[in-house]
Amino acid sequence: IDFKGTFKQGDLSKYNIYKKKYNQFLKGERFIIDNVTGEKLYLWESEFWNCNVQLYTYYFFDMDGDENPELCIKDEVNTLYIIKYEEGHPVTCCHQSLQCL
Repeated sequence: IDFKGTFKQGDLSKYNIYKKKYNQFLKGERFIIDNVTGEKLYLWESEFWNCNVQLYTYYFFDMDGDENPELCIKDEVNTLYIIKYEEGHPVTCCHQSLQCL
């Protein structure tokens, strides 16, 4: 079985704006809102802070088909975090799933 997939890039003209917003979160300059708890978290308050984020895998593409890129972060135990920004709204952590391999 061939398990190849494709992804949509979305509106490439928005990529620099979105990269800036996600980078602000990764630098600890902007909070995110956890969609499950509604809690506002800066990077140093989140579970990312105690980990070596340089070892994580990062994906940046339009994951949900809304023409805007999401930041996907996979940690060392294969938990996938989807970070979403919508213009005029705070950055949110909209999905977290544990991948068992």
